[in-house]
Amino acid sequence: MIRAIIVLLIGFPGLLVNLYNIYLFSTKNTLRTPYGYLTLSRCIANSYVLLTFICYVAPTEIVNHVVGSPSIASLVGNLTGAPCISIIAVQTFLAVHRLLAAFRPIDYQKSFGCTKLTMVQLCFSWIWGAGVVTFWEVAPRQYNCSYEFDVASISWFDNCPPFFLTITITIPVYTSAGLVIVINVLILCKLLAINSRLEFATKTDRIRSERRIKRMVIQGISQDSSFLIETFMLNYAIHLSESKTWMFVCCTIAWEITHAIDGAIIFLFNAELQRCGLGSEYSNDRTVAFESTRRQSTMFTILKNKLVNQH
Repeated sequence: MIRAIIVLLIGFPGLLVNLYNIYLFSTKNTLRTPYGYLTLSRCIANSYVLLTFICYVAPTEIVNHVVGSPSIASLVGNLTGAPCISIIAVQTFLAVHRLLAAFRPIDYQKSFGCTKLTMVQLCFSWIWGAGVVTFWEVAPRQYNCSYEFDVASISWFDNCPPFFLTITITIPVYTSAGLVIVINVLILCKLLAINSRLEFATKTDRIRSERRIKRMVIQGISQDSSFLIETFMLNYAIHLSESKTWMFVCCTIAWEITHAIDGAIIFLFNAELQRCGLGSEYSNDRTVAFESTRRQSTMFTILKNKLVNQH
């Protein structure tokens, strides 16, 4: 019962935050941009995962037996993995969008800021997730292994060859994480370099501007790091002990809390990003956003235009 309470205490707040994010990104016209659509997909994926833990995992702990047949439990686990995998692709696409917007802001608006291209990226993300789910449903039968739900630890686990998890989860997550971190560091260096060449009314304005830039980069790295930690817990930390409690922590808690935190990061950083203008004349402008909430007024173009106007 205690574990069910823990699952619900993590799941409900995380679900509420993600649902609120979905509401914002689906109703605000200013957020109907490539960033908005990609983030909306991310929040939908988070909500789906958290709903699974609330509606399936917690009740299983309460009644102390698998809800439905073992095959249904396996299918539920696989279907929950699809949105998780889609997020890996989405966060990579987001990083690439940011990189192009930082280094080629005008060309980005013309070529990569269109909605159609974003929809193609979203379709690819979810098709990839569905493909991995299909692999986990079909491939184990060829190796006499399975993906099962363990009632004692209320966690999903597999007894398949390690390369199953390596190919479908480990390699994509670590590749995406490395790429996203490198991209965010490049963006940080680029924006700080531009920022250092701008003229500000006071030193306080310059410091405030630098702080906002760093916060934007921290958002990208922190979101990616949470999935990196989850993968580490699932692949490596879980082998440190055979305790059911430890398995519950590494599989269930790590998985659930990652998606709750992801939604919280989006919520906490978004308001700051939408008013992330540089300098005192932009400090209260909510239309200036790193993520291009208004397509014609990205922070990158404002930075470059302001720099050009000084010469």
